[in-house]
Amino acid sequence: LKERGQESIVQYNTPKFKHPTSSEIRDNFNVITHIWSTGDRYFKLADEFYGNPELWWIIALYNQKPTEF
Repeated sequence: LKERGQESIVQYNTPKFKHPTSSEIRDNFNVITHIWSTGDRYFKLADEFYGNPELWWIIALYNQKPTEF
């Protein structure tokens, strides 16, 4: 660090997300079933359903799948 002119660094913890319970899903979400097909990507689905591809992480978080693979 000293070679770079730094005396210290700040390291942050990774946030932990809680998956919603069945009752939370039922009461707060409009769930749409989508059957995955070749070429599907979270950002494409987010654009289709939310109108914003940057919201891909909501689909990934809800499905407990951080990536498409």
